[in-house]
Amino acid sequence: DVAPSRGLGDVYKEGITDDKGLIGFADTVGNIVIKPLFKFAFPFKNGKAKVTFSGASKDVPGSNGEKHYWDSPDWYYIDKNGKILK
Repeated sequence: DVAPSRGLGDVYKEGITDDKGLIGFADTVGNIVIKPLFKFAFPFKNGKAKVTFSGASKDVPGSNGEKHYWDSPDWYYIDKNGKILK
């Protein structure tokens, strides 16, 4: 997964972060819907978002530090209530 985004689709307008840099989700008027729990999160698409609780941002090889990707051993999909999908 290269060039991740913190922007959100579907009913969510924008991501939120807490003072630890964890990511959560807000609705279109700014109400927190899913508390900041995630190290990295991709936008909602088709009612689900790809998230992880751990990992690191790494440079894309050959990009001279201009492009990055999120690397994690554990990715999950969540629904719009924050429930992990199986």
